[in-house]
Amino acid sequence: MKIYIEKLTIWSLLIILGKLFQLHRGEMVQNINILYIDGTPGAVALAQRIGSLLGWKVSQLSFELMDIREENSGEIIRVSIPYDYLWKVKKYLQQQYTEIFQRTYKNNLDLYIEKSALYPSILSPGSLSRVIYMYHVIAEDMKQQEVDNCLLLMFDHAWKQSVQVYAQKLGIQIHYIKHFYPIKQSPSIQNNSRTMGQLLKNHAKELGIMLIPNYVLWAKNYWERLRIGPVPVVKDTLVGGSSKIAVFGKGALNFKNDGLFSDLFFTFQSSLKKEKLVLLRVQGTEDAIKHLDQHNVSYCCMTPPRYRVEGLNYYSGPQKIPNIEYKQYEGSGQLSTLERRWLKYHQVEYLYRKSYWKEFAHQQNIKVFHTWYKYEAGHIAVTEALRETGGVMSIWQLPFEEIPNVECIISADIAFCFSTQWSGNAERLQGSKILYHVSTGFLGVNCELLRPKALELRQQLHAKGVQKIVACFDENSLDDSRWHQGHKLQQENYRLLLEKVLRHPWLGVIFKPKQPRTLRKRLGDVAILLEDAEQTGRCMVLETSTPYASNIPPVLAGLVADVAIQGHMNAGTTALECALAGIPTLVVDRECFRRSRLYELGEGQVVFRSYEDLWETLREHWNSPAGVPGLGDWSPLLEELDPFRDGRGAERMGTYLRWLIQGFDQGLDRDTIMADAAGKYCKQWGQDKIQSIG
Repeated sequence: MKIYIEKLTIWSLLIILGKLFQLHRGEMVQNINILYIDGTPGAVALAQRIGSLLGWKVSQLSFELMDIREENSGEIIRVSIPYDYLWKVKKYLQQQYTEIFQRTYKNNLDLYIEKSALYPSILSPGSLSRVIYMYHVIAEDMKQQEVDNCLLLMFDHAWKQSVQVYAQKLGIQIHYIKHFYPIKQSPSIQNNSRTMGQLLKNHAKELGIMLIPNYVLWAKNYWERLRIGPVPVVKDTLVGGSSKIAVFGKGALNFKNDGLFSDLFFTFQSSLKKEKLVLLRVQGTEDAIKHLDQHNVSYCCMTPPRYRVEGLNYYSGPQKIPNIEYKQYEGSGQLSTLERRWLKYHQVEYLYRKSYWKEFAHQQNIKVFHTWYKYEAGHIAVTEALRETGGVMSIWQLPFEEIPNVECIISADIAFCFSTQWSGNAERLQGSKILYHVSTGFLGVNCELLRPKALELRQQLHAKGVQKIVACFDENSLDDSRWHQGHKLQQENYRLLLEKVLRHPWLGVIFKPKQPRTLRKRLGDVAILLEDAEQTGRCMVLETSTPYASNIPPVLAGLVADVAIQGHMNAGTTALECALAGIPTLVVDRECFRRSRLYELGEGQVVFRSYEDLWETLREHWNSPAGVPGLGDWSPLLEELDPFRDGRGAERMGTYLRWLIQGFDQGLDRDTIMADAAGKYCKQWGQDKIQSIG
């Protein structure tokens, strides 16, 4: 008998013993194979001891994300979940719980509930995505072991009926375990270092938020005053009647218009004044605050600083939230106790977040909230808060998007996108609610500012005898390759190109990692190869970084090179940026993301299934007079992807924001302001550049 366990604990081990006792009428059986995904040290040791006495095999299930794939298409399940499985889950929820998950939403709370149920990724314990992924992990092991059915012990979770069909199809019988984990679980909430005391503390906090939220707020604020001392809630420079735009950026505090990443990028290319902004993604350190003050840029820290900083502008959250009136859903009798608790928790979470941002907007005189982060449900509460305070919520597109994805469902007044033609249909199918969907063209840095630096780097490589230059971009990787693309994948990508550089004196390579601060550690032994390649002078790594990520636009590396390579198919923003700059751009699809329209550009011309295939095609291209026709050519899709193709997307967005804030300064109401701004934009750029969605 094969038994899988989501997490082996003393409690789950007792349940296994009881289950076996029940199934076999008190007789202990042999040939039991127990595989656990995670486990506490004590429970693992005890299970192995019992196993040795009874002849059971107890071991940890070994798997890697890149190996868990669809049987027919080969697409990795991690990619299939938000693009396929969760849409079927959504349809099931709407059919079975019509009052809770509606096809047409009357308010933002309902949309918040839906996205909270669907969004959390496989990194989050208890999420539907993680559950579906675990089913396929187990099915893959069953296939390798030639097993037709098994028993899975997993923690109870909300909306389990919506995904049970997948388990049944795969021959997995499930037994749910009651637990003390809170509704909102972080990726580390179930790790082995968590003590029972910490779990009980989190559980008590959750119950307190649902039952006595204002007492919990009072305790939180009191603790922060003890820890960091009293801090000003509103800084004098932020008041005085002038309307402000709150900007949640990428944490890039660059005040020079030099082409590098900056949270102010749309002010550099437009007439919007930086003094109208309040930056939110700011670390509360003395150096960061001094830097901001020197450049006369307003800010507000949204998270408690680790140390006391004199004069810090920090928003600690609302002092009080309104009395909670929980929405009673019809047919709630069919819900489990956990699901009813889940609904109550997310209702109070929505109310708290709305109160948080309403008070913030009032205190800081915020009239426009501008952000790129739309992937969790939190932005929906911000939208409602801004509307209730007479302000406007705007979201700008950061990554390349082409296919409906549950992670990208949004509710906003204004959404700035690369192309309404390309993304409008996806937003509509996703069920997004957008009053003004505005096409600006690609929203990135001014790559013309980077050309002198790119030429300098290119000449340095040529001086070392380089004849052909390749730019290579990667995504981040995590230690645990079970839930994320692990270090092994990145090591393989780097190894191939580094070995080619060391073998061919005519070849140069420039790497632009997403997370440069941890790159060499993540590369492991391949870091030695990287150092050897750097010693030749024909290998460069762009490594400067903000506290959050690289501050160098990928297009800088692309401008240095003869060809650019994006190493991940479902992360195509970098590739698009390079293609728009006129750089031949290739994409490696190791995820088998064949649903992408980039395949229309040609497999073997733009899309490749492996680095080895790509390298052989490059050699063929460089060694033949005519080259490989269409290699790296994105022109058939560029007009759809960016209808402007003039590099002025940030200018258009900044100008639009200036029109909005001018309207607020003139005392106009939000509906009039948004209508006026849309009218001006359509008059200048065309009626087809704005549409309403939802």
